[in-house]
Amino acid sequence: MASPAFPAFPPALPSLVAKTYAKALAAGDLTFTASARTSDISLRNVTYRLRFCPSLLHKPQNLTPDPTKPKLNPFLPPRPGLLVASTPGYNIVLNRFPIIAQHFLLCTAEFQVQTEPLRPEDVAAVYAVLREWEVPGERLYGFFNSGAMSGASQPHRHVQFFPIGNERGRLPFDEAPARGGEVWIHPHMPFRCFCIRFSEKPGVQEVVGAYQTLLKKCWELLGEGCDYNMGIMREWIVMLPRVSDDGGRPGVGINGTVLAGEIMVKKQEDWDFFVDGGLESVLRGIGVPNDGSAEGKD
Repeated sequence: MASPAFPAFPPALPSLVAKTYAKALAAGDLTFTASARTSDISLRNVTYRLRFCPSLLHKPQNLTPDPTKPKLNPFLPPRPGLLVASTPGYNIVLNRFPIIAQHFLLCTAEFQVQTEPLRPEDVAAVYAVLREWEVPGERLYGFFNSGAMSGASQPHRHVQFFPIGNERGRLPFDEAPARGGEVWIHPHMPFRCFCIRFSEKPGVQEVVGAYQTLLKKCWELLGEGCDYNMGIMREWIVMLPRVSDDGGRPGVGINGTVLAGEIMVKKQEDWDFFVDGGLESVLRGIGVPNDGSAEGKD
């Protein structure tokens, strides 16, 4: 069977996201809450941006809804004021409660289960979004939370995106070497994760193959069907197999933003704990600890 082609999204997608976001914000269709404060924390030569986001305490959760209440699906149908664009099989919608401006999601147009592996057409659609993002001074980051242990809060399949300004500097996996599609392990991450750098202009087969290779590596480590986070940019894709949603710190949820070096905390006591040196222990606890003794092909 032939590999799927990259689907077509509007070529002016960044402008369309920006315009829809501005309109939704003015109309009250979304609520943006800036981080109360941020702090950059360096661990083993990797910089993490810690964000204090108390508003996340009030974000609705729906992954395991109350069986006595009707199940609500915010993505089906998408809220009109949040809908950015559609292509056969997919909708692009704005995050209703963003912490980072222009945070948006790629959702399947029909219900698909979040906890199942992404289909080849899903992976192709994700990379198609990344290919359309041409904005001076910023890059687009995509991430996928496969289940409750990896930070997912909705059962309808969706991949999330947000722009990262160039002032943020190099991200952890920008260091990934070009090795002909080989799997690379970052030696300085607290957890074991697997990365592949794409060629300069990857086709669908390369992108889908990289996703499938990394998923297999996660399954080899923790068993088929394990939870994981995927992080993806135009240059690379990385997967983090998960064993815990909080790394032993109850109430702290770490999701796929961590693979871009972004961490959000909801409570003052957790902020204090991380700033005072507790971040590394939590990050080691969310996956399989990485001893950093081996770098490169796995």
